[in-house]
Amino acid sequence: MKPILVVMITCAIASAQPAGGSGSATTGSAAGSAAAAPPAPPATPDAATAIRSWDWLVQVQRLMLKQTCVDAMNVDPEFAHALVLVADKQIDARTVAAHEDAVHHVEKNERHLVYALAAMTRQLDEQTEPGLDEQVFHEPADEKWREAWEITDRLVLAANEETRSHAARFVLAVLSTPGTVYPDPQMRARYAESLGVKSLFYPEERLQRLGEHDGFDVLALAPAMQRAADEKHVFLHGFENTKPGFGHWNEAGHALAADLIAGALCARP
Repeated sequence: MKPILVVMITCAIASAQPAGGSGSATTGSAAGSAAAAPPAPPATPDAATAIRSWDWLVQVQRLMLKQTCVDAMNVDPEFAHALVLVADKQIDARTVAAHEDAVHHVEKNERHLVYALAAMTRQLDEQTEPGLDEQVFHEPADEKWREAWEITDRLVLAANEETRSHAARFVLAVLSTPGTVYPDPQMRARYAESLGVKSLFYPEERLQRLGEHDGFDVLALAPAMQRAADEKHVFLHGFENTKPGFGHWNEAGHALAADLIAGALCARP
């Protein structure tokens, strides 16, 4: 049987450097390389802060609307006179009260909306993995990410060629990210929707196409790990003293990954 080299790659560090750098990407957890941590995401405002911001926005909009009306009346004196006549005829205390009541209910509903948005944003932020640039789930849309993926591809191909030169078999195992194997399909769906993607498996699919084209095996662990996480409702990332479902693989994650890799290798010695 040929010797086998298994290279494990994680999507969490397949990201390009910020503008101004060399534009290269780092990849491959087995090599021990590390990527610079991306800037921390802005803090999610709590509901009270969101409401204060909304109140301020409403006041600004009212002032702008008032100024627009004043400007219109100043530009066209006849329009201003007609408006005053209509107001004198149609506006009474009950009409004013009805409008004020309507404004109150609209603002009340808007406050509920702000509460809901703040809660949803916090929930989505809780699915974000520190150190993971979530653009990795997208088809590269700019030069920085195209270059990052091209460098990643070249590094993988170079490892494959070097392995074959020693008459050994090259296997690429793609590790899971926390969001792809979080044991809640609805949470994963909301996470994908928040990223604007239909699938969280773009990295796996891209690397599998590379393997098919260049003749080496790619073990995409995340799909099988996701199914196991859903069936057993088990967190594969995170520890007892950390946030469940996030961070590095825990004991269950390592054990499942080992079983999947061993099964794939034994199936094709």
